[in-house]
Amino acid sequence: MALKLGGRVTDSLGVVVLTGASGGIGRATAVALARAGFTLALVGRAPSGLAQTLGAVQAIGGKAEAFEQDVTDYPELEGLVHSIATRLGTVVGLVNNAGFAMVSPLEQMPLADFERVLAVNLTAVLALTQQVIPYLRAHGGGVIVNMASIAGVRTFPQWGAYCASKFGLVALSRTLAQELRLDGIRVTTLCPGAVDTPLWNDLDPAGYDRSRMLSPETVAQLVVQIFTLPAQAVLEEAILMPAGGAL
Repeated sequence: MALKLGGRVTDSLGVVVLTGASGGIGRATAVALARAGFTLALVGRAPSGLAQTLGAVQAIGGKAEAFEQDVTDYPELEGLVHSIATRLGTVVGLVNNAGFAMVSPLEQMPLADFERVLAVNLTAVLALTQQVIPYLRAHGGGVIVNMASIAGVRTFPQWGAYCASKFGLVALSRTLAQELRLDGIRVTTLCPGAVDTPLWNDLDPAGYDRSRMLSPETVAQLVVQIFTLPAQAVLEEAILMPAGGAL
């Protein structure tokens, strides 16, 4: 469902669909891509957070519209993408940034919680990507950035469900990259280390100093670089770590 947060806008460099746009990496990425000249379709579950992100984009003269949508409501995603393309214009990219974490030893984790983590971090990525691919193909190509994590290449105690989902996302992204290459669709897996986002407000940061973590703006800067590479080049995978030593 589209939120009445802004008027109809026209695309510039094209429309990028961005999930998890209510705050954190999503908000920073929205601002950075808007500054680079893209129109943003801001997708998220929190109306107030979406409104703040929309306001941040508009404050720099960027173009965006917000769409309130739970990405695990899979049957609604076809209509969501159709609405985005109809309202905003040519879809040229997708950033699968929505994420969810629960910390628990695997031995004790309820299966429903495990499945919830996988639903948000893995299954929803495929479900939305499947809906966006035809629009990218019709455009003659595009960019898909899947926001994985250092937990997609390393394991951490208590984070088993999250690691499983992100390892799966890395494999999913690698496969998509191979399958879509001939369509001119470039797929990048981005694996940041610890990023100082509201995620840590509800989780025990295990004593790590959040000031040593990556900033959302640093991650967003790399996303912009991925989108603005020449069409003949693709950054297939990137691990971005805090120089100060935080995870």
